[in-house]
Amino acid sequence: MAKLIIVVDKLQDWAPFYQYDGVMSLPDYLKWRPKQAQRVRVINLCRQAHYLGTGYYCSLLAEANNHHVMPSLRAFNKFNRHEISELIEELPGQLRNQLAKALTESTEEQLTFNIYFGETELKALRKFASYLFEALPVPVLRVELQKKVQWQIKSIKIGAVHKLTETEQSFFAEVLERYSHKIWRLEPKNLKFKYDLAVLTNPTEKFPPAHPSL
Repeated sequence: MAKLIIVVDKLQDWAPFYQYDGVMSLPDYLKWRPKQAQRVRVINLCRQAHYLGTGYYCSLLAEANNHHVMPSLRAFNKFNRHEISELIEELPGQLRNQLAKALTESTEEQLTFNIYFGETELKALRKFASYLFEALPVPVLRVELQKKVQWQIKSIKIGAVHKLTETEQSFFAEVLERYSHKIWRLEPKNLKFKYDLAVLTNPTEKFPPAHPSL
């Protein structure tokens, strides 16, 4: 089973959530060493997402240590290289239609919401959230939609855990628990089966049901 590490700039950022021995400040993570041959997965919740900020540096260090980290440097670079505008412009027509259908009864001209590990509290936007998470695998995405002729993405940013409201904190914690179990289930296991199948063969039989070497 992999060791899950959650890295924050300040331990107080994790204060609203259940205590977990894998939560570390960035300075502590810099000094931490895993057990021999232990696989490590890191969820990087540091505040600064810009180039060479604490979040970027955390993922840089994690990848250098062969830790599986989210966000990856590639994800950070999508924001820093302004690739987000390309993602917005290339949004599939099917998703644009789903977005319009989901918000057809909305009287607002703008809508801002969070996506946590591909999930959102807005049920009508679940497929939309999943699509964005696949393109931008980041723990918290802050998405702003705007309605002109039709609904479109105005901005996408990396969200900050320390800025979440109490309601948002509760949903984030629920999603993180589900996501962490999914991570652990992905680990390879040495399966032990309750039964073995034995096939008896007769060496003198002309057409045996199985080869003796199988």
